[in-house]
Amino acid sequence: MIGEVETVSAALGKFGSHSIGEDVATLSLQFAGGCMGLLDMSWCAPTDLARAEWALNETIVEGTAGTLQLLTDGPLEWIGPTERRERKPVILPPDDQVYIDGYVATQQHFVSGLIAGAEHETQATDTLRTLDVVWTAYRSAEVGRTLTV
Repeated sequence: MIGEVETVSAALGKFGSHSIGEDVATLSLQFAGGCMGLLDMSWCAPTDLARAEWALNETIVEGTAGTLQLLTDGPLEWIGPTERRERKPVILPPDDQVYIDGYVATQQHFVSGLIAGAEHETQATDTLRTLDVVWTAYRSAEVGRTLTV
């Protein structure tokens, strides 16, 4: 739909005292289809904007058909160009079960796929491509310029 990420420009920062690595990252992405993306991530955000137990931060996707927003209490909200809104509830497990249930479900899916010979939800090539973008972002932040993936 929008194509692969072609270029990345990144800036990283460390402002909190509770993390080992960076706790703020901003990435500007250019996609093969001409779209642009901006990822502005902060692990220092106040809890009304982020839920650390979920790794849910303010997440917004803007496009010509409207805006899609992931709300911190789980639902997806679509806002159309005419300001019409639609919400889709997303059932979330209790906060103390997030990581446990997530790991169990991921491992079950992976093992079931191996046993049945079925394709996995995420292909290895997609994961490797994502890692290419991540490592390019780190290099971009190091050298201070836009890099090609």
